[in-house]
Amino acid sequence: MMPCRIILASILLWLGLAAPGLAFEIQTVTSAKGIKAWLVESHTVPIIALKFSFDGGASLDPPGKDGAADLMAAMLSEGAGELPAAAFKTEATRLSMDLRFGTTSDMIEGTLVSLSKNRDASFALLKRAVTAPRFDHDAFARVQQLALQGLKQFELDQNSIANTTWYARAFPGHVYGRPEAGTSETVGNLKAADLLALYGAMFNRRTLKVAAVGDIDAATLAQLLDDVFGGLPDVAPAAVTKDVTVAKGPVLDVIDFDGPQTVIYFGVPSIAGDGRDSWAAFLMSEILAGGATFARLNQSLRETSGLTYGVSYLDANAPHASFQMGSFSTANETAKQALEVLRSELSRMAHEGPTEEELQKAKSYIKGSYPLRFTTNMSISAILLTAQQRGRSTRFMQERPGKVDAVTLADIKAVASQLLNTENQIIVMVGRPKL
Repeated sequence: MMPCRIILASILLWLGLAAPGLAFEIQTVTSAKGIKAWLVESHTVPIIALKFSFDGGASLDPPGKDGAADLMAAMLSEGAGELPAAAFKTEATRLSMDLRFGTTSDMIEGTLVSLSKNRDASFALLKRAVTAPRFDHDAFARVQQLALQGLKQFELDQNSIANTTWYARAFPGHVYGRPEAGTSETVGNLKAADLLALYGAMFNRRTLKVAAVGDIDAATLAQLLDDVFGGLPDVAPAAVTKDVTVAKGPVLDVIDFDGPQTVIYFGVPSIAGDGRDSWAAFLMSEILAGGATFARLNQSLRETSGLTYGVSYLDANAPHASFQMGSFSTANETAKQALEVLRSELSRMAHEGPTEEELQKAKSYIKGSYPLRFTTNMSISAILLTAQQRGRSTRFMQERPGKVDAVTLADIKAVASQLLNTENQIIVMVGRPKL
């Protein structure tokens, strides 16, 4: 768990950066060995946050070894160099640093938060984790057992079943259709040697992306980039994920689950990139079921009919697929009514599009809520890293309002009719709905 003083410093750093209009500079830093990073420099408080990623992730899991990348990420902070797991954790605690790793289908990501006074020692420990992980058998056995315990709970969780099934139906035969953490069977069969081989295939500075925020200047960051990552191989990366589109529907998959509620996951394709159509799809998703209270599904399923406590929905631009997916839960007895309301609203948006009032409300909400994402140095570094992963420029924050404002009612009507038609809809229900 992160020490309280680091959490407080993170908040204070945000207060130092939060000038009107997110007016902070993103510097592009290039090290002597050619490693590039984005930097937001602020010396308001003595703390540094670093986010970085390598391409690969679960897409590099060998056949039958789903979950290998996820387990490998967990092992990176379980001893490195001359430090076994216990000594490694003791050193991290002594330095009051937070170091963690995680995977997605497409990449492995790392996070470091360090106090300025411990900067050099913290980055030296990060270097050990990145360049010399140990994968000791005793640590591996412990982490594997923890992963298996989590998977057992995950595989019995109603929402997890619905989520996993939706992805399997939407992306059959693709890495996006497989659970990133694997299954009890695949993870139980993994060996420490599997993780070491995967580490060798993934940690390659040719695909490295880095974002830093806080009490560090460009020259110092450049030197640390070479110190930490400069020894990694700079060769062509292993083959990774191919682009994929959401499978054709319509799909309605009902999975029996003994409980009082039915969980419903639903989704359709979306539009990739940073063009006008992709922004129109994003605005449509906000009008349909975004975070604002005026969103149609929030109104129809919660406010008007009381069928659910809330609807979650997102327009996801993954590196190799674009899609929209939402979820909500309702009583088994009202599942049929809720499904009818859902389909009716999707059809109404597909055939009529939104109103001008809804469009203006959505634009105002999107532009007004965006700065609230920049709450800590960690969240800022995460946003900067995501922007790099998506191929954005350092001016992505300044350009965003104009791209939102450029979307017209006609743009949204066009993408709504394309995306929300019945043939695109994939719906998964987990429970005992009275259909």
